Amino acid sequence: MFLILLPVIILLYLLKQKHQDYPISSIILWHEALKDVEANAPWQKLRSNILMILQLMAMSLLIFSLAKPYILTETDNVSDLIMVIDTSASMQCKDVLPSRFEAAKKEMVKIVENSRPGVRFTVISMGFQTTIEVNKSTDKGRVLDSIRQIKVTNGVANIQEARSILRALVNEADNAEIVVFSDTDHDLAGGNVKFIEVAGQNDNAAVTLLSTSVRNDEILALSTLANYSSEQKTLSLTLYGDERVIDAREIVLGPKEIKDVYWNDIPQDVVLLSCTIETPDDLEADNTARTVVNPHKTRKVLLVTEKNIFLEKALSLIPGIELFKTNTQNINLQEGYNLYIYDGILPEKLPSDGNVMVFNPPHGNKHIEVSEDDLQPGGTWEYDHSLMNNVNDRSFAVSKMRDMVVPEWGEVVLSAGGAPAIIAGQKGSQKIIVVGFDLHQTDIPLRPAFPIMIANFTEWLVPSRTQEIPHLLPFENAAFNVIPEAEEVWVITPSGKKVSVAPPFPVMPYAHTEELGFYTIEQRTNKGTQYDFFAVNFPADESDLSFHEAQIENDMDSLEKNNAPYDVGYNMTWIFALFALVVICLEWWVYNYGN
Repeated sequence: MFLILLPVIILLYLLKQKHQDYPISSIILWHEALKDVEANAPWQKLRSNILMILQLMAMSLLIFSLAKPYILTETDNVSDLIMVIDTSASMQCKDVLPSRFEAAKKEMVKIVENSRPGVRFTVISMGFQTTIEVNKSTDKGRVLDSIRQIKVTNGVANIQEARSILRALVNEADNAEIVVFSDTDHDLAGGNVKFIEVAGQNDNAAVTLLSTSVRNDEILALSTLANYSSEQKTLSLTLYGDERVIDAREIVLGPKEIKDVYWNDIPQDVVLLSCTIETPDDLEADNTARTVVNPHKTRKVLLVTEKNIFLEKALSLIPGIELFKTNTQNINLQEGYNLYIYDGILPEKLPSDGNVMVFNPPHGNKHIEVSEDDLQPGGTWEYDHSLMNNVNDRSFAVSKMRDMVVPEWGEVVLSAGGAPAIIAGQKGSQKIIVVGFDLHQTDIPLRPAFPIMIANFTEWLVPSRTQEIPHLLPFENAAFNVIPEAEEVWVITPSGKKVSVAPPFPVMPYAHTEELGFYTIEQRTNKGTQYDFFAVNFPADESDLSFHEAQIENDMDSLEKNNAPYDVGYNMTWIFALFALVVICLEWWVYNYGN
């Protein structure tokens, strides 16, 4: 279509006047006038006109560039090209500049730009979650935008999920080829797979672990260092507490050596502890490990009973429990405890500042619906609940138990013949356990499983820590314990983003742990705000940057592993455009300076 512009240029030259008329009286110039007439003849204007030739050349080159000329290769029979990029944490390594991940994206962009028109592109990012960024698109602009928007993560690649998605895509395509960009030779079976290794020299050291313990009221820390390079490294190591320097050391590690480093003299008031390698290397993200110094809290427990030696003894065996006992006379006036245990009695109103455990709830109470007639349990005891972990004895006997109705907020922990014997659940932000029988009417307290069961109940109701695991890996769920009087709960990420997690209650595990660093749990009550913390660390498996070959267990049509760029056709557009620019510059020079 653009070729019609070429005759236009020629027409302009044909119509162009090359002389100016001047009135003159002499007949001497008639001979010269005759020459002008001959020069204005149509085809005489085209003789020896270098400017026109240059303009025609420039226009022709521009037209060819707009036609997107393309050199075909042997791979151009592929109709569907599936490109998979590894977004796992090790791809942040800078042994390939600017990083392994950015180098892989650059190669993907080059493949798209140089591929022939009509190829259907599918782009997949393979991280903790495998995501199809674009599916079977022939729009190169859209494909390039999707590639540029992919971000590297701090997690581990989910190979099983990626393999399943690839198999489904290959089965849908007639002639598909898979190109994988990664620093690990993953076993991605199915179809024609070409693996492009994106990795350089392995020069990395990491802090793979940081943990703490409390011994004789002294905080001790253990950090584990690993040298993944093939050369000896001297590392500057610093221990930080609440962002203040506690200690610093110089550690020498041999090739591939792993070493434990112990720390003491840690201040008692330190909460956030981190250990950092200050010596730069190819991967900075794994140079710091973090943990939360979270000593076991003393938990105040009030036992309201006339006399229950079984409960008193079992509770006294639990570390960190400060037990208070009272009778039933002042049952409605108690407050200030973390856990309230009621044995055979319940107050008019349950306390709001602690969790609750009830044994043998009375008839007619306002909190747990109990029938007038008791039950004699029949059949075998049935339980499949975490509160009964390590309780393996099912042969205990109960003479009678309450006929309870399971409330909306509760679930059955233990049952016999379909009748609930123990109920647990969370009502708003308050946790409640109801045991539907009197401990004096059963042989459970005489069995070894009884203290285990009471310890399980107590740890669930009043955990020794707000966050059970002081440090997590990226994308792991953070399940934390909320204080009963909490009205609002927030999580503040290391980058400062504030996320509301409650209400509603109960609080669901927090899943957005993709950032490395310390997370803050903020719990607001009518009495103030409580802050707790947990850490997310770099996955140690991603710190070994050496290339790993997968053990191929599946039959594959073909597998080609190679460092060379993917063999696609060559897009000649920019070459023709460049030549057109050169010709235009030449035409400008001839017009201004040529003879």
